[in-house]
This record gives sequence, structure tokens and C-alpha cells, in this order.
Amino acid sequence: EAWPEIRRQRPGATLHVVGDVAGWFAHYEGVKNKQGVAAARVKAAIARLGNTGVKFLGRLTRQDMLRELASAMLFPFPFDAPAGPCETYSLATAECLAIGVPVVMTFGDALEELWSGAVYESSFGTFADDVVRVLSSETIARQLSEAGRFRVVASTFANKARSLDLAIRENLNGDRTKRAIRVEVPARSRVLGVERQATAEWVR
Repeated sequence: EAWPEIRRQRPGATLHVVGDVAGWFAHYEGVKNKQGVAAARVKAAIARLGNTGVKFLGRLTRQDMLRELASAMLFPFPFDAPAGPCETYSLATAECLAIGVPVVMTFGDALEELWSGAVYESSFGTFADDVVRVLSSETIARQLSEAGRFRVVASTFANKARSLDLAIRENLNGDRTKRAIRVEVPARSRVLGVERQATAEWVR
């Protein structure tokens, strides 16, 4: 809904929509597998708001996706926690930040804990103005780009594991009466098409 106001302030701006938008819309609207109906509803909603400058690119190859991200000036992420799925990370945000694309985001779920300070924090009431502010300021965009790249490097799984290990050791605080135990986690992960049982270590 912020798009018409963004276009009013930045007439040359374009919005590129990548991915299976119809499939996502169909799933969360309860009309799964009715992609044609969902696509029509999505495009009709965009048209009602003013679809000038909106381009639906559909599914892209990995290389085309990276080229699309690299050419973007900004990634808008108006996250709506009550309406959408639970967001515990946001891989799309991490990919944009790794490339150096500034992100304007509304926080919800785990997003604030993960990305605060690395993205431009916004709200639904100010989202259009905040997007335009970042688009209009090379200084703000550069600062966000630098902060975002730094955060992604600091947020690798290896660094997260080291932080967890340090937190556990600090919690133990030299108390030898506490001992490490091995816990089998009843969760599965698919890596390179191979399903495996995940294992974790914790302390008590």
C-alpha cells in the first residue's frame, strides 16, 4: 500500500517482484494450487493501488537472482507478523545485506534481534517516507550497506556457534559440578538432498 506514495515522491522508481508471488498468496489465502486465481488477485490488488513501475519477474535462476539483487537500490521488507508466517531469520534480508543492498524493514518476530542496527527500521505508518528517504540519500544508503555487510559476516553459523559456546562457558562460570550432556534433537534437516538426524550439545 506504500507503493503509490513512493511513486508520487519518486516518479522514476520501479518495483521488481521476484518469485512465485501467486503461490505464496494462494497458500496464505487458503486457495493453494489455484495459482491462476491467486495471480489475478495479486495483480488486481496492485492495479488498484497504481501499478505503474511494477514488474513481475517470476521465478529466476540463481545467477539471474544475484544479478537482480546487485542492481537493486533498496530492498523493502514491510513485515506483517500477524498476517504472515513466522519469521525467524529472513534469508532474503541476509542475501541483500551480503551484497550491500540497503534494507528498509518493519520489525516483528526475531527480526529486530537479528537485524537491528543493520537495516533502516521503519513502521507501517512511515514506510513510504522511509523508503524515499533512503533512496534519496547516498550517505544513508552507504552507511546501511556497510553496516549490513558487517552484520552478515558476524552472523555466520560459525560465529553464532562460537557465541553460543562462549555464553555457555560464561554461564558455567567455572562450576565443575555442571557437566555437558549430549542431546538428540528430534528435528531433521535436508542438506544436499540428504535427510539426516540433527544432534546438539547443551549443558545442565
